[in-house]
Amino acid sequence: AVNKSEPTLDADTEFYLYVLRGKKRSMDYDEFNQMAKASRVNEDHLFDKGIAKKVKGEDLIVVPSALERSDVVQRAGVDAIKGSSMIDWVHRLLRDYSERASVKLLDDYAQKSGIPADILLGIMRMISRYNLGDDEWRTATTFVRAYEELRGGKTLDSFT
Repeated sequence: AVNKSEPTLDADTEFYLYVLRGKKRSMDYDEFNQMAKASRVNEDHLFDKGIAKKVKGEDLIVVPSALERSDVVQRAGVDAIKGSSMIDWVHRLLRDYSERASVKLLDDYAQKSGIPADILLGIMRMISRYNLGDDEWRTATTFVRAYEELRGGKTLDSFT
């Protein structure tokens, strides 16, 4: 039975997780186009939000990690992560967690975004599961482990 109260993923988040599931952050335009269509999201929208970036002079699209996407923040003094999709909020949370390691950020971001904490945590678990071995994966994995240990639950790592 499907839990009717569980929110479905928005198109931006679906696209992002679809890319991570493919175990790579760069692709040619045709592959990018297929993923965008499969996720029902407009390509220009992804570029405008910084979820995807064109590599100049090449037929290559890159999907930056949370910390790459928010790197502009430090230099420009404004939030480079635009929008209010689930992945936008998770990226902000991961950025802030990398600067201030506090699992209390999950509740703060759930309240700010209106997205249930378990959904935000679930997206971070997916980022961790689709191990790309980059800064975003390390931050998400560290957060999930710290959160589960704080809550007294066993992590999968405790069984290995």
